[in-house]
Amino acid sequence: MKHAAFIIILFHLFFLSCADDAMNDEEVKFVNLQDLSSVELEAICSDRGFELIPQVDPTTGEILEYTHDDYVEAAQQCLEVEGEM
Repeated sequence: MKHAAFIIILFHLFFLSCADDAMNDEEVKFVNLQDLSSVELEAICSDRGFELIPQVDPTTGEILEYTHDDYVEAAQQCLEVEGEM
């Protein structure tokens, strides 16, 4: 089940992360996002000041797991928003 429609991405105006092992913008342009791990995809967003908010099942209160495709879509959205800025 895809949860991408429910992924909430918050932009933190004063938060910019610069991880030593993070890919720079040039590397990301030439990478197939499908080939990256979920951790690497999440880092694309967090390194740009975005945060993936876990989705909680309203009935059970359990945190729902995102699929790899959800992370790919979130990373694409983060890159698109960054490109618009």
